[in-house]
Order: sequence, then structure tokens, then C-alpha cells
Amino acid sequence: MPNGFGSVLLGITVVIFSFMGTEIVAIAAGESDHP
Repeated sequence: MPNGFGSVLLGITVVIFSFMGTEIVAIAAGESDHP
């Protein structure tokens, strides 16, 4: 790996937080009465 293991961990955390954000948006859209 040219950039080391720290960049891999950074990429993994970015992916995890992006999936958490889309899940929160989907839950909020499902709970709203008139989306």
C-alpha cells in the first residue's frame, strides 16, 4: 500500500459514516407523514 494503513482506516471510516447518514435519511423519510 503506497499510503500506508492509516489511509485505509480513514477510507473505512468515511464509508461507514456515509452509510450511517443514508440510513438516517431513510428512517426519517419512512417516519414522515407526507414526504
